Parts: sequence; structure tokens; C-alpha cells
Amino acid sequence: RQVDFHPAHLIVTMLSATYSALHSLGLLETYSLSTMPLASDVPAFTRSWTHAVQIARVICLLIVLAYVTAFAFLLRALVTDWRVALLGTFAIAFSGGIAMSVRALKPELLSGALFAIALLILLISARSPRMTMRPMLIGVGAFFATLAMDNKVQAIFLIATLPVLLLPFGEPS
Repeated sequence: RQVDFHPAHLIVTMLSATYSALHSLGLLETYSLSTMPLASDVPAFTRSWTHAVQIARVICLLIVLAYVTAFAFLLRALVTDWRVALLGTFAIAFSGGIAMSVRALKPELLSGALFAIALLILLISARSPRMTMRPMLIGVGAFFATLAMDNKVQAIFLIATLPVLLLPFGEPS
């Protein structure tokens, strides 16, 4: 099977895998455009598109929940005061960007979440020069930054700012 590259292929791959899994479990009739009913059959066509959109919105909700949870734990590891971490988590969870992203399936949601997680991981590693797991943290942060760029190539501009952003937060080793 030939896989074509799509600029937001992480989201497309997640949707494709979810549709195929739900179809194999018997929970979804239409799992690809080739199995979509004809537009002349309005009720079946509408039902298929409605189910596809509902599943995509559930995936967006799961991405947002995973992002906010990871953000909360990483922010708590970065700052010592749990109240500041709680306030930051509350602010990100109820921000306008999250509210808009959870409604529509956009590559910016996953890319932005991956970049923010990478930034927090790299900030934690910059603040802890004597940590034994620091090289692994830097590698994980780089992995998340790469995934962010892989899903939305414009993330390269954010990634290019990481050294400048991290310098003030570093401590001498």
C-alpha cells in the first residue's frame, strides 16, 4: 500500500487508524472515501459524514486532554509552587486557542501541543544541569519538537527560537 505524504500527516494518520480500528470492530460503516455512500443517497451520505466528523472531534478532545495533562505535570516539575502550576494549567486549558482547536481538526493543535511540551521539557533540563537524566530529557524534547515540525512545517520558526528562549533559564553546571 502506497502512503502519500500530507503536510499534516500525523493528524491524517491518527484519523485513518481510528477509522480503520472502529470499522474492524464493527462500530463504523464508512472508514474511507472509497466506502462512502453516494451523495444521491442523502440519509446514508449525511450519516457517514456525521459519524466521521464526530469521531474527529473526539480525537481532538483526546489530544487536548492529553496536552493539558502533560502541560500540568511538566509545569509542576518546572515550578516549585503547585499553585502557580495550577494557575498556568487553568489558563492554558481555558484559553481561546484550545477552545477553537477542540472544535475543528487542525494541524496547529497537535503541532502547537507538541512544541509546548518540547519547550517545557527543555526548560526543565535547562534548570537542572546536574540531573542524570538530562541528556535523555533533551532528546525527548528534541523528539517532540521534531514531531511538531513534521506535522506543521512552520514550527521550524519556533524551533529556531529555542536556543534564545532557553538561555536565560539555564544554570551554570
